[in-house]
Amino acid sequence: MRSILENNFLGLFCYYVYRYFAIVIHKFQRMMIEEFGGDEAFLERFENTPVKISTGPCCCCCLCMPFGKISRRLMFMLKMGTFQLAFLRPVLMIFTLVLWVNGTFSLDDLTPSGPAIWINTSLGVSTIIALW
Repeated sequence: MRSILENNFLGLFCYYVYRYFAIVIHKFQRMMIEEFGGDEAFLERFENTPVKISTGPCCCCCLCMPFGKISRRLMFMLKMGTFQLAFLRPVLMIFTLVLWVNGTFSLDDLTPSGPAIWINTSLGVSTIIALW
């Protein structure tokens, strides 16, 4: 009985830590933009400034990628990248908890037909996109 309670506590603790991590990344990006005076002031200051796209963790090996320029569209995409992590991580974690309670989810089942491989891969890709 004690190990079950410890596992449940550890699972909830990890859920809240991951959720906090996702929200902090999004809020940090918003804070950086607000420090420049908001979206408009940020765009005025950095419009047409070249941005290196070939950075880690996604494209660090693609050094031949062209530089992008800061635009309203690129800024929106960067905001959506961090927001999708803050939204998807809690949703997928709740989905995992529901599947675990039903007995469908097991971390040991890493077959392509099992949900663990798909949920964990989605969480990993979402985190990498948000950090990029």
